[in-house]
Amino acid sequence: MEPGQASHENGRAQMVRTVTSAIVQVAWTGDKESMIELHEKYVAEAAAAGTQVMCFQELFYGPYFCQVQDTEFYAYAEAIPDGPTTKRFQELAAKHEMVLVLPMYEREKAGFLYNTAAVIDADGTYLGKYRKTHIPQVKGFWEKFYFRPGNMGYPVFETAVGTVGVYICYDRHFPEGWRALGLAGAEIVFNPSATSRGLSAYLWQLEQTSAAVANMYFVGAINRVGIEPLGDNDFYGTSYFANPRGQFVDGTASDQTEELVVRDLDLDQIEEVRGQWAFYRDRRPDLYDSLTAPCPPPQILQSHPPNPQKETKMTTLIKGGTVVSATGADPAEVLIDGEQIEAVLRPGSDIAAAAEQGAEVVDATGRLVVPGGVDVHTHMELPFGGTFASDTFETGTRAAAWGGTTTIVDFAVQTYGENVRECLDAWMAKAEGNCAIDYGFHMIIGGVDNDSLKEMDLLVNEGITSFKLFMAYPGVMLSDDGQILRAMQQAAGNGGLIMMHAENGLAIDVLAEQAFERGEISPVNHGYVRRKELESEATHRAIQLAKVGAAPLYIVHLSASEALEQVAIARDSGMNVFAETCPQYLHFSLEEHLDRPGFEGAGYVCSTPLRSRAEGHQDDLWRGLRTNDLAVVSTDHCPFCMKEQKELGLNDFRAIPNGIGGVEHRMDMIYQGVITGEIGLARWVELCATTPARMMGLYPRKGIIAPGSDADVVIYDPDKQWTISVDNHHMNMDYSAYEGVQVTGHVDTVFSRGKKVIDDGQYLGRAGDGVYLRRGLSQYLQ
Repeated sequence: MEPGQASHENGRAQMVRTVTSAIVQVAWTGDKESMIELHEKYVAEAAAAGTQVMCFQELFYGPYFCQVQDTEFYAYAEAIPDGPTTKRFQELAAKHEMVLVLPMYEREKAGFLYNTAAVIDADGTYLGKYRKTHIPQVKGFWEKFYFRPGNMGYPVFETAVGTVGVYICYDRHFPEGWRALGLAGAEIVFNPSATSRGLSAYLWQLEQTSAAVANMYFVGAINRVGIEPLGDNDFYGTSYFANPRGQFVDGTASDQTEELVVRDLDLDQIEEVRGQWAFYRDRRPDLYDSLTAPCPPPQILQSHPPNPQKETKMTTLIKGGTVVSATGADPAEVLIDGEQIEAVLRPGSDIAAAAEQGAEVVDATGRLVVPGGVDVHTHMELPFGGTFASDTFETGTRAAAWGGTTTIVDFAVQTYGENVRECLDAWMAKAEGNCAIDYGFHMIIGGVDNDSLKEMDLLVNEGITSFKLFMAYPGVMLSDDGQILRAMQQAAGNGGLIMMHAENGLAIDVLAEQAFERGEISPVNHGYVRRKELESEATHRAIQLAKVGAAPLYIVHLSASEALEQVAIARDSGMNVFAETCPQYLHFSLEEHLDRPGFEGAGYVCSTPLRSRAEGHQDDLWRGLRTNDLAVVSTDHCPFCMKEQKELGLNDFRAIPNGIGGVEHRMDMIYQGVITGEIGLARWVELCATTPARMMGLYPRKGIIAPGSDADVVIYDPDKQWTISVDNHHMNMDYSAYEGVQVTGHVDTVFSRGKKVIDDGQYLGRAGDGVYLRRGLSQYLQ
């Protein structure tokens, strides 16, 4: 049975208005079985007191192992509902005719672990589950090591005693979820937790009671007690029920000892309080971002308030598909009006049927409907080593559209001795009127001085809010540590984001010269001299400088496991450090591609370089995407032809232009991770569209299918199998790095701001369709 489905008639749920409810706080006993037996004892005690619904504490049968990071605790995870604990308590629920909420460690499949609560009805029927949505990663609460984000939305469960919701521990700091549960009909929301003293103790009696008031329902807040062997977290119990007025129901539990809390909840208070405080009636979703209004009236999933100053014309209705967002996938119909999304509609609704009459209907049956991709790292026309990247803004953005990317953020380049403003103007001129899709710019600061630092402040105000620095390419782009620190300090003051090419360029040049002197000139030597240690060292150094400069940091094109480890350590400590990787680092390797015979490996020369598959870098990068230590997948699209460009390095690998063309293949290649089980559908969209948009100040205009957002929409065939080749790609290159790669999944149709630019193998766009995007600050820093 799916989450939210009822095993009882609605009338039965409504008959019982006073519900005897229980929560229990316990201390760790030392092993899983004794914890389960202890909770069985408390269920019997609660039943004897007439309890009808009961919830346990977070991860109820284990210690709070998130105080440490140790893979041995993965063994505590089990399947839900097919695992032994769920089945054991199904029998107990039926025996005592009691609704049970069981917070447990869930194993969906290898590597897919969640912090989950199973809901069992009073007849023993499994109703469904809620997976914890918000996952902390700070000292003593290293939860990202153990859990994937739930991304199931906010289901409610029609039980024998009423409508129940669950919101787990850290979730409680995010009011949107509380509201979503209330709008979905929750009458009692349980908040099982593992919370220690300190600031949290002060918040403990504020947040859940505030949620009860704001949403006019009952809240059951459960916390464990005691200090456990794995750390010094002092869990302080104080479990309680709050009524719709935010008052404790007969006080709280002890902050020191185990306790069973049994209270009578008068559900009629909900209607009474909602009659006094009409918060749901008076809310104004038309003025909020769509994410704060996830549960509108039944027929409309989401809708955009009409603009009274324009005549609304419903231009396109995409129907029959599954709309995928960063939080999940649901059947829905997408209504496009002009350049924006007007509404996301429930299939078969009256409104959808009415909209169909005045719109072009696009059938997406059997297809995924996803936000247009956002590639925040491309290099069109980049000068490098005496030549230029072979894609112009026209050819490169056209190829991006073919691959389902509808927004790029490219780089305006300033090198030593040049004026920042003049360089920016030159790059703006290259792009203006030539782009097939929307575009923005980062600014490469190749010469950090007083003038460029002042320009950084001005550029932030003009919508260029990120600045790239280099620790590589001495004499061309490299900034020394002092310059980097000054730029970081400037960014800390103006809200900008520092992007870093993290390789120790000085050391690399020494190794490269030594290799050349030994006669080692083939392309694979590019990978040998750009050693993983030098990427890791530079990443560590950049992070330490960011710490001193109090600036956010975004590591570009990360390829080495050791560099990823540095990012993970920084993020675990709470720093604003982010990182991206690229498809080539996930799918290609030094042995299989860079070390190809003859000069063929030159087609895979890029920096950072491809890494050894034998050393496990690719597996670690996929894992980093799952844990969010890698937040974005971009392409670092920097294409060169083999003839007359890559061939510049025929006799010296140092002269091979660095770059791989891939802007057309990012969505497909990352979707292969969905096919193989490395990531889920929602994470695919999150990595390729939503997080890049948020990271670079483009959300919610870009990166989401929601009312008011630009109508950048991709209809994607999840099952089509095909083979990538130079003969079928659209990038301006005479070879394909992905030649012969067989993929599952294919872009069928692409809308860019409401205009159909790709459809059934035809390009319908033109140069100049794209507009320049003035970006805001990174939304991860606000």
